[in-house]
Amino acid sequence: MLYIGLFIGLFILPITTHCKFKDVKLSGSVTVDLLDTETHRSHYFSGSRNLDGVASFDLSSLEIYLDGKLSGDTTFSAQMDWDGDSSPTLELAYLRFQNAFGHGNILDVGKIINPVGNFIHRKHAQFNPLYGNPLIYDYRTNLRSDSYPTNVAEILSLKNSNNRNITHTRNNINDGISHTSNLDGMPLISPDYPTGLTYYSRKDNIDYYLGISNNSLSNPTNIATSKHKNVFIKIAYAGSDHSRYGINFSAGSYLDNRVPFPDGFSSGDYLQKMIGIDYSYKREKLNLNAEFVFNNFESPRITEDLETIGYYIEAQYFLKQKFYGALRIGGLIFGDISSINGTPTSWENDIDRSEFGLGYYFNEDILTKFFVQNNNSDNTSLEDNLFGLQLNAIF
Repeated sequence: MLYIGLFIGLFILPITTHCKFKDVKLSGSVTVDLLDTETHRSHYFSGSRNLDGVASFDLSSLEIYLDGKLSGDTTFSAQMDWDGDSSPTLELAYLRFQNAFGHGNILDVGKIINPVGNFIHRKHAQFNPLYGNPLIYDYRTNLRSDSYPTNVAEILSLKNSNNRNITHTRNNINDGISHTSNLDGMPLISPDYPTGLTYYSRKDNIDYYLGISNNSLSNPTNIATSKHKNVFIKIAYAGSDHSRYGINFSAGSYLDNRVPFPDGFSSGDYLQKMIGIDYSYKREKLNLNAEFVFNNFESPRITEDLETIGYYIEAQYFLKQKFYGALRIGGLIFGDISSINGTPTSWENDIDRSEFGLGYYFNEDILTKFFVQNNNSDNTSLEDNLFGLQLNAIF
């Protein structure tokens, strides 16, 4: 309850005191899952609380949305999430200036929606036709923000590890010894909203986004833990009324300042860099979405960059007005580094995922889904397949 009080006191009340009540809109969403998995889903963000082999009901999320107008050209949006387990969190909170610098340009400041790719703005249950996130946004690699591996041998030893909550040996807790951590391994792109600002402009059929946020795509934080900011750029072209093409770039520092770096170096010397393309198509009964990314992590004690190719393609087809089928196929291909004996080997095990689902809208506010997800990897312990049901309601 303390978090709810702080949320209201620090964000909602100061803003709403400058708004007329009729200008403030309060809404929400609740999502309940019934999940069954083969093992504990320790490598994924979506479904990570489900226990080994136990079919269980789960209050996946309760989301409260607040939207309002401060003036003719200035609005605000906020979102608070509760997962039924931990304390409520402020997921999203930003001010939008709808005529920034004139000519109808938009400036968002605060805890913002990341424009990179085409999934984050539709990650919530009412917009996601399936259950899980694409692996680009979901799979926890063996890289971390609170530490880094001493050498190639250490990072290769983690390829088959189920525990993503143990620091590397080079860390700020007790340098040279691995420790339990409250942080997870990082995905290529975190599904969490970053804190910073983004500027948007449209000319003809082209959208331009330029943003600055804390840390990096894989490690967005409310308070910066790196001296260097993340910069992201997106250019999107609406080729017709139905299709949209995007080019994305991002570069930022993913490591915590407190990590012991080699002499003369800092967190800003080791970047995460990503370039990608995305595509979306929507027409009548068919929705298509796809992304392809090339990602690069620089690590202090590993001379070769840690590269990854990630992709997915997703299709949703309405068989009837309220009933649809959906399929998503995607994967991560990890680049090679030289092992101690000089033999090239990937720094993580490649993984691919296929997910199929059926959805039915009882009405425009209530959606139920059935889904089956299959994950394949060279890591034999990664048998984290699942199937289940999900019910989402908007109010």
